[in-house]
Amino acid sequence: MFPKLSEDEAVSLLWEYTIKASRADGGNPLEDWKNHRLSFIDRVDYLNKQQFSVLRITTGLGTDITPGLPKNHVWKGGGSYDVNKLPFNPNIPTEEIFTAPDRNIADGRVVASMPLSYKGYLIEGIELTFKDGVITDFKASTNQEALAGIIDTGEGSKRLGEIALVPKSSPIAQMNTLFYNTLYDENASCHMAIGKGYPDGEYKE
Repeated sequence: MFPKLSEDEAVSLLWEYTIKASRADGGNPLEDWKNHRLSFIDRVDYLNKQQFSVLRITTGLGTDITPGLPKNHVWKGGGSYDVNKLPFNPNIPTEEIFTAPDRNIADGRVVASMPLSYKGYLIEGIELTFKDGVITDFKASTNQEALAGIIDTGEGSKRLGEIALVPKSSPIAQMNTLFYNTLYDENASCHMAIGKGYPDGEYKE
């Protein structure tokens, strides 16, 4: 992440960034995390009550896409519950609220605002075009062959499997830094994932 620094300086700064990204840099991290987790509840409940049939996502970079949402879709985010019904956060950091879209409905263009670090490749300048839920065209300014390898995995990998909403106020977004790790970098901005979705489970506070 910090190639211009010495190893000791880079490791020290990585810890600083990791702690900040994980919302553990305040005076009371436990209380901060409790409040952060509870802050998801109203937003998740609002989205689930709306039951939107379609979203329109646009950006100044050229993204303009309308993915569909299936009937009775479920938005989730902010944590989960273990077998004893105790709340926990399986991923730290966590900033996103996400759902599985309708795999057959997505039309438009997506232009990525950040690179994707994937299996040692840094894929930059990603652009995807969707028609009737399927990727019909794609390109990248660097490592396009790596992007092609992801998309050409199978029929399902040409369709959307997740849509996630992330606020601009997330610590990772504010740092404007690439962590080269998807579980961190996905918390920097709203995003979409292609491929297989996920099984749904009950989510209540």
